[in-house]
Amino acid sequence: MCTLIALHQCVVGAPLVIAANRDEFLDRPAEGPALRDTSHGTILAPKDARAGGTWLGMNPSGLFAAVTNRRNGEPDPELRSRGLLVHDVLGAATAEKAVPIHWGLVLVALFTFSVAGVRVRNPFHTPRAPTAAEARPIVAMLLTDTYLAFNLDDENAAFDRLARNLSEDLVPDVYLDSRRRLTAGTRKGAEVTVKDVSVMSVEAPSALDSGDGSVTYPCKWVVTARVKHWQHIHDRQNVYLGKLAIRVENDRWKISDLELLSEEREIVSWGKS
Repeated sequence: MCTLIALHQCVVGAPLVIAANRDEFLDRPAEGPALRDTSHGTILAPKDARAGGTWLGMNPSGLFAAVTNRRNGEPDPELRSRGLLVHDVLGAATAEKAVPIHWGLVLVALFTFSVAGVRVRNPFHTPRAPTAAEARPIVAMLLTDTYLAFNLDDENAAFDRLARNLSEDLVPDVYLDSRRRLTAGTRKGAEVTVKDVSVMSVEAPSALDSGDGSVTYPCKWVVTARVKHWQHIHDRQNVYLGKLAIRVENDRWKISDLELLSEEREIVSWGKS
């Protein structure tokens, strides 16, 4: 039997701790927790490698969702995996907005809680600026979801994805500047696909509050992209240093300002197309 345990106000420094036991067939493949791109955006979750869903996870807003098992004979292979319900719910900004999405979800967290202890909408705590350690997973999810938007062929879909992670006035500039940087130095007609975004460091806030609720962090991150030319393929890394400001807008963390201080570009692998 699957077991899910929620510890509220039991662990110092962590308002809510979730522990889970996944009771599943031993031969069913699975992957551990990682940042994952879904049709609803980037989430932090393990993965059911067979059906593509998950049994628990959270999104950049701090919303947590999980499912447990319900034995009912042999599963129907024609039906949608229940693990995809978690993806659906994590597309919402708050628990209140998530509940109507799927009444079949066994468990949705009753209140939004934070990534790595960051308090987003927890009514039992006074809001405060996230520490560097707390901000790092938030920054990682926001940057990952932002850069993956450039893999979308439809420009409107790309703008919609960016709008989930950036303040409205940032979207046009980030779209043009990031696309230029990702394609800089490539030949005409080259295809560029973002493969990975890694946050190397997030330092203590350089500005605690700019007056609009933003907190600014010096950051270093690496974007790995695959560049496909007519005769060969290579992977390239763009290493960025910058100041990144985040704030909560409509119950969701967003990047409210972005100042790039430096950029380095390096080819990391070569191959024939």
